[in-house]
Amino acid sequence: MASRFPDIEWHALVSYLNREGFLSLQYYRRDQVERRLWGFLLREDITLPDLMNGLHEDSGLASRLKNFLTVHVTEFFRDPSYWQRLAERLHDSGVDGGKAWSAGCSWGAEPVSFWLMERLHGHFWDIWATDTDAVTLQQAKLLRYPKDTFIPLLDQYRSLWQWEEDGNWSILRPCHESIHWEKHDLLADKSPVATFDVVMSRYVLIYFSHEARNRVLENLVNAIKIGGFLFVGATETLLDAQQFGLKAVAPALFQRLA
Repeated sequence: MASRFPDIEWHALVSYLNREGFLSLQYYRRDQVERRLWGFLLREDITLPDLMNGLHEDSGLASRLKNFLTVHVTEFFRDPSYWQRLAERLHDSGVDGGKAWSAGCSWGAEPVSFWLMERLHGHFWDIWATDTDAVTLQQAKLLRYPKDTFIPLLDQYRSLWQWEEDGNWSILRPCHESIHWEKHDLLADKSPVATFDVVMSRYVLIYFSHEARNRVLENLVNAIKIGGFLFVGATETLLDAQQFGLKAVAPALFQRLA
C-alpha cells in the first residue's frame, strides 16, 4: 500500500519525535501510524508540515498528537468467547489466583474484565495494568466509566459494580486494591514483576514493526512463569509461537513450555 506522506516528511517527523523523547514511531508499523496520523491532521485541519512547525511552538498540539497516536481501542470482554476459553483453561489447570499482567492496558477494560471474571468465581489475583500513556492511566485508576461503555454481559457481575447518580458506573472498592497501575514501555522497560501466571496483551503486537514485535513478544514471554499463559487478540495468531517457547492451547491463548 502506498504511503500517505512523502518519505522526506515522514522521516523528518519520526526523527523529531524521537529526538525530543516524545514518541518512538520507528518501532511501529508505518501504515498503522500513518492511518491514525492522517485522521489527526484532518481533525486539526492542518498539513504534516504545519504539524511539524506547530510542535515547536504549541505544547498542547504535542499532547493531543501523542494521545491520538497512542492506541486506546478496547472494550470490556472484547471477544467474549475468548474470555470464556481463558476462564475454562485456568479452571482446568487448577489456577485459581496469582499474578496477572495486562500489558498495554489503555483505559483499563482488559484488566478489569479479568478481575470481574475471576472474582465472580471467588478467585483472587494481583493484577498489574501498564501502558505508556500516563494521562490515560490516571483516568483508568478511577475505575469509573461513561454509560456508553456498558455492555449487557456486565449484568452477571452486578454485585461487583454500581451505577452512579450521574448515569456513569464504577467498579467497587476491592478492585482498587487488586489492580496496580504503572507507566511502562514494552520496548524499553523490564517486566513490572519477575514472573506472572497470566500475561494479557490483546491487539498490541499488531501495531509494532516486525523487529519490534519480536522483541516485545520475547519480553512478554520471559515474564510468564513456566506453565503460565499468554492471552492475545483474536486476530493475533502467532504462527511463530513455538520459537518463543509457546504452545497454542486455545484460540489466542498460549502456554509457556520453556
